[in-house]
Amino acid sequence: MTEIPLDALRQVLEKQGDERGAALLFAQRLVLASSGKWEPALEALRSIDADEAREALFRSFCDLQVRMAGVRFAGPLLEALWCGEDHPAAFLADLRIRITEETIARPREAADREMARLLLATGGREIAGRQPRLVKWLANLASRADPPLEASIREALRRVGCEVLLPELIAHFGRRLPGLVPEPDRVGGSDYRSCAEALAALRELAPEAASAILERWRGQHHRRPNLWKALRSAGIE
Repeated sequence: MTEIPLDALRQVLEKQGDERGAALLFAQRLVLASSGKWEPALEALRSIDADEAREALFRSFCDLQVRMAGVRFAGPLLEALWCGEDHPAAFLADLRIRITEETIARPREAADREMARLLLATGGREIAGRQPRLVKWLANLASRADPPLEASIREALRRVGCEVLLPELIAHFGRRLPGLVPEPDRVGGSDYRSCAEALAALRELAPEAASAILERWRGQHHRRPNLWKALRSAGIE
């Protein structure tokens, strides 16, 4: 069966006087064409005056964006933008709870990637100047979406005021990062760049914790020349 292009169907509906149906199809076309750009899609959805159709399209759009983004907070974030009023505050309150390690009930790797995405989207540009190695490490940890979608997430977080959580996000990684530094004896082969890059990031975030790991490595791994070469390349002597 051949699909009728949405524009052609809209024109037919307009000729038949079905302005509501034509508007719905036009809005649907804008949503499908948004390619991760949230604001044009939400504007198109708000233009639909049929409540049931509007909500159904929003749910479909929201589900698609969550799958594309690959992070669980994308859904509640879109809800906060869509509903307004008290929803942004509720979103931040829920996020604040989820930042604490005790409430993360998913595999740790997925949680770490999500927190890295949040930190970069919320304050990556702000901290890049003073903590460039940390930002580089977070970028490697986070599996980010396509640029238009990532920009939409960043703008949405700004609009709901997520920057107030930046100190808590940084503190979260201050607690987590020492446990994420790979041990040299668990690295396959003799490429220790992952060890060096993680330790350099930790050094910018929690210098005392980094010094403790470095001191331990001096005693345990002094016969690994490639490790110390990688550390020097990362600015650690």
